Amino acid sequence: MAKPAKNVFSIKPAPTFKAPVNIHVPGAAEPGVINLEFKHIKPKDLEARMESLQGKTDVEVIQELAVGWDVDGEFDADNIGELVDNYANVGVAVINGLAAALIPASRGN
Repeated sequence: MAKPAKNVFSIKPAPTFKAPVNIHVPGAAEPGVINLEFKHIKPKDLEARMESLQGKTDVEVIQELAVGWDVDGEFDADNIGELVDNYANVGVAVINGLAAALIPASRGN
């Protein structure tokens, strides 16, 4: 007797998930991509969470939203700061990457 297919969907999501973030690289034809491990945020809590980030530095924003990445170097304030210092609008890119992962765009016909 065949085993039933394993259901990969769970009503309780994992506490973290990985998603790509596009970083503008001056002079490059394509953006650089960093895969961040984000903290899961419930859709009903997303607006309040975004409002809580106002007035924070990009380093603080990234530390609030993510717990890891796939780049060389530890995921810590010093390396996040270096990323922010070397590339423009990294905080905005991280927020956009999180939003794209949590709220996928509607598909057209």
